[in-house]
Amino acid sequence: MTTSDPTHRIDHRGTESADIEAEVDFLVNVMGMTLMRWGVHACTGKRIALLHDAAASKVELMEVDSVTGELDHIAFAVEDLHTAHGQALRAGCTEERGPFRIDAAGADTSFVRTNGGALLQLIRYDADSPDRRPWG
Repeated sequence: MTTSDPTHRIDHRGTESADIEAEVDFLVNVMGMTLMRWGVHACTGKRIALLHDAAASKVELMEVDSVTGELDHIAFAVEDLHTAHGQALRAGCTEERGPFRIDAAGADTSFVRTNGGALLQLIRYDADSPDRRPWG
């Protein structure tokens, strides 16, 4: 399906969390997101948290007893990969893959796993990266 309707856009990424409070704390205090609201999942009765970043991208965390991996990862663009990677580790994340280069993307990246079980990609794009968003 092809459309030029500007209302068709990705609204948020949903992911599971086995430790939703720690996950929200990490996303707010380390990744700079803003908590929009807490809620209750209609099917499970467990908590959800809706957050957004400065560019208005949203993430919905859904509390679960154990993470099944329904979403592979959430990527965060960062200015300084090594600093962001270190902050994540100091905040209690575990390193899944240390900083490395993706030549095709014109970017440096790493992967960390939060205490709640989510896999996060930290990525710093070169100024001329083909994957860089037009607004930054």
